[in-house]
Amino acid sequence: MIWVSKENIDPFTAPTSVILLFLSSLFHDGTSFSTIKLLLAAICNFHSGKGSSSISSSKFCKAFMIGIFLLQPPIKDLSPPWDFTVVLQSLTQKPFTPADRCDLKSFS
Repeated sequence: MIWVSKENIDPFTAPTSVILLFLSSLFHDGTSFSTIKLLLAAICNFHSGKGSSSISSSKFCKAFMIGIFLLQPPIKDLSPPWDFTVVLQSLTQKPFTPADRCDLKSFS
């Protein structure tokens, strides 16, 4: 909202070029691709201009989103959200040991 106030823009009727300028400023400030994508969806939802759904489907918007995706692709964390050593430690204790006497139900 600060950007809209500073630039004296009505976010409900702003043209696509102004919306892309806003999203571009967010990108240059370090905003992630997924956040920009979410903001674009929110803007399209509330925009009352001609064919507001066409904002996100315009060739300029599509090119912009592809561009920021390629410049700053989302980083996927490949490590599991759990501690592998804790799991291995647990498997060395009852009811998992000794493994030859362990019930199959305990492992599933």
